[in-house]
Amino acid sequence: MMRELAWSNVRISVLAATYTIGNLASNPLVGIALDRFGARIVLLLGAAAFAAGLLCASGSHSLMSLAACFGLVGVGMSGFSLPSAVVITRSVPAQKGLGMGIFMGAASVGAVVFLSVVAAWIQAVGWRHALARLAALSVVLLPVMWLSLRGDENSTGIRSAARVTTQESGSEVFSQLLNAGFLVAALCGMLFTIGLLAIYYDVVDLLGRAGYSPHIAALAFGGTWLVSGAGSLVIGHLADRFAPARVLAAVILISAVGILFLYGAPAPRYGAVCLVGFILLWGASGNVFSQLIPAVLVERFGSRHLGTILGAQFAASGVAGSLAPMLTGLLVDRSGSYDLAIAVSVSATVLSAALALAIGAIGSPCPLENARP
Repeated sequence: MMRELAWSNVRISVLAATYTIGNLASNPLVGIALDRFGARIVLLLGAAAFAAGLLCASGSHSLMSLAACFGLVGVGMSGFSLPSAVVITRSVPAQKGLGMGIFMGAASVGAVVFLSVVAAWIQAVGWRHALARLAALSVVLLPVMWLSLRGDENSTGIRSAARVTTQESGSEVFSQLLNAGFLVAALCGMLFTIGLLAIYYDVVDLLGRAGYSPHIAALAFGGTWLVSGAGSLVIGHLADRFAPARVLAAVILISAVGILFLYGAPAPRYGAVCLVGFILLWGASGNVFSQLIPAVLVERFGSRHLGTILGAQFAASGVAGSLAPMLTGLLVDRSGSYDLAIAVSVSATVLSAALALAIGAIGSPCPLENARP
C-alpha cells in the first residue's frame, strides 16, 4: 500500500488507528447487545460488517475512504471477539483460562496459516484482490457461525437467566464500572494495549530496517503467532490453578522482556538469538490480556453483566490503543529508527504489569449473588 499510494508511515498508521477506533466505538454497544440478545445475532452481524469493510477497502483509493473501511473492519472484529470471550467464559466456568487458551490457540494457528496465504495472494493478485478474497471467505463462514451456536442459551438472549428490573440492572452495572477495581483493570488494559500496538503493526518493517530480509521478517512475525497458540494453552492452565490477576501480571512482565530483545536484533553476532528471544517471549504472551481479563472480571464482578462490563473494558483499551500506531509512525518518521517506539512499548507494558497486581487488592468485591450466571 505504501508503494502504490506513496504514503508515509504516519498515513499508513492512520488505517491501524481507525481500525482500533472502530473496535473501540462498537465495544460498549456490542456488550450491551450481548446481554440483551445473545451471541448468535451479534456474531452474525459482526462477521457481516467485517466482510463489508474488507470488500469496500479493496476498491478504495483515498485515505478517508480506506480509513472508514478499516473502521468497519474494527467494528466487525468487535462483533466476533467479544461474543466469543463471553460465550467461552460462561460455558466453562470451572476452566475459564483454559477455555480461552484453546480459543486463542486456535486463532493463532489460523493467523499463522493465513499470513502465508495472504502473502501469496498479494504476490499473485495484489493487495486489493487479496482483501476481496478474504471478504468472500468471511461471507462463506456466516452460516457456519449461525449453526455453531444453535441451541446455545445465548442465541435467544440471557435476560431470563439473571433478570432484574431495568433500573436495578442499570444501577448495578454503573456501580461496577465506577468500582476502583474496574478502573485499575481498565488502566491496566490501556497500558498493555499501548505497549502491544506501539510495535505490533511495525514488526516486519522494524526487522527489515534491522537488516533482515522481508521473508525472514514475515516468518518471524508469523512465528510470534505460532508461539502464542502454545503460550495461550500454558497461560490458561496456570490461570485455572492460580489467581488469574497474578498470572496476568507475570506474563505481561514477560512480554516486556521480550520487547527488550528487539534492541539486540540488529547485532551481527547475537542478533539471531535476540530475535528468537523476542519471538518466544513476546509471542507467547501476546494474547494474555484478552485471554485472562474475562476471568479476572468474573472473579471480581460476577457474570451477570459480563458482556457490558467486558465491552467497557475493551473500549477503554481501544481508546489508548488507537493512538499507539500513530505515535509510532511519528517517532519513526522523525527519528529514523524504532528505538523510541520500543522504549514506549516497554515502559507501558511494565506499568501494566504493576497495575495487574493491584486489580484484586483495590476496591470492594462484588456481592456473592452477582456471581451466578
